Amino acid sequence: MLNEIFHRFEFPKVLAALIVEREDYSHVDKIGYAQSKDLLMFHAREALRDLQTLIRLGGLQRLDVSQIDYERIERDFQRMANIKTSRELREVASFISGEALALAAKSITRREKASVKEETT
Repeated sequence: MLNEIFHRFEFPKVLAALIVEREDYSHVDKIGYAQSKDLLMFHAREALRDLQTLIRLGGLQRLDVSQIDYERIERDFQRMANIKTSRELREVASFISGEALALAAKSITRREKASVKEETT
């Protein structure tokens, strides 16, 4: 059952993009601590809306979000809607938040290494 729950979410990429672009962890925190399925989905929708605003206004400078698969995002919302227990809610919310933080750290580290490399050459 655990493998079914955690079969690769796409949504952490949305949160990671907001962290990298805006240095804003609020969506990750809200999703990570969501107390209900309704709140989880509300905060996820808000994060997606904020990312769409950034994209539309041309505010993306650091990250290529063209790799986000929005069809998989739709499936992620369906998976969130199908959460049955509070334990499953906590596991999914923690998994999404944790993966978003890891993706953001990976992107930030990669950029910093590239920046240091450019400075030394």
